[in-house]
Amino acid sequence: MLADELRDALLAVPGVASAQVAESAGAKPVVRVWLDGSRREADVAQDVDRVIVSSGYRIGEEVVVAPRPASEDSPSDEPHAGAPPPARAAPIALVAVEESSDGIRARVVSADGQAATERIRHGSRGTEEAVVAAVAALHGAVAPRVLSVEDREIEGTSVVLVVLEADSGVRVAGSAVVGGGRPFAVARAAHAALSDLR
Repeated sequence: MLADELRDALLAVPGVASAQVAESAGAKPVVRVWLDGSRREADVAQDVDRVIVSSGYRIGEEVVVAPRPASEDSPSDEPHAGAPPPARAAPIALVAVEESSDGIRARVVSADGQAATERIRHGSRGTEEAVVAAVAALHGAVAPRVLSVEDREIEGTSVVLVVLEADSGVRVAGSAVVGGGRPFAVARAAHAALSDLR
């Protein structure tokens, strides 16, 4: 099952507020699930495990179910327990916009080989929001709200500035020089912004 299909199946579980599936080459997929507080954690965890198993994975052997970092914990929003994620996401190495018969997706890969994919929704910010959400998945964070993505020209250099708002209401900003494609610059700017949440 593709990471996006597993994520969609997890989001369909009652009591799940947000779900992320981060893949890396040659490593187990890492699943993170945040709850909305409408059901007991044990009940949701049981349903989440059932979805993972029905997707063809064996928990612990083929997929790791991990919490987000403790600094992001908040009441009624606990992740399904498991092994802790890395303390900080590695720099962004690659961004790809992939088209297939089931839609368009943004795939972001970090320098250490971790990868996250998000479906690109319709709208003027669809690609930017998908890229930011994928970068957030690499950070082990819930996708933030994209408040602004601006292109600036500074001393003859093109720069992208992003302003994001986390679920907690905290706002962060990051920027990156546009040296290649714009989605790559947006990903690097989002990475810089999300690093401030640690």
